[in-house]
Amino acid sequence: QSDVKNEDASTFFFADLADANGVSQDDITIQPNGMIFSVKDEDATKQRYFQKFSLSTQQTDSHACIAVGKQKVADKSLRIEMCVLRLTDVTTDLMITLSIPDNKQGSVGDDGLSSVFRELLATFCIRDWSLFC
Repeated sequence: QSDVKNEDASTFFFADLADANGVSQDDITIQPNGMIFSVKDEDATKQRYFQKFSLSTQQTDSHACIAVGKQKVADKSLRIEMCVLRLTDVTTDLMITLSIPDNKQGSVGDDGLSSVFRELLATFCIRDWSLFC
């Protein structure tokens, strides 16, 4: 975590995901309007995206880095919606992704995210924080 700043996390993890998928760096694009925000319970942006998520009592702060991009995998273009939860106190980056074929992407909101991805984030929660200890 200390090697990658919050503002660089989306680019770093998009490249990492592309590498895991065997995709060249030339075959990925990331939209420049990514979001970075605190996931503290009182943060308004957090409330918009993560209604069910809360930090454990041991967590002081964490950040979410959300981005949208494309990867070309096996001659097919995929829309990738990604959220990296940077769980600072347990030194863990947790990545949530949704891959949608370009020809089936459907509608997106004013934030550039699909309703399916927003629903994934809205219902995400960690029930057992001991997984990270």
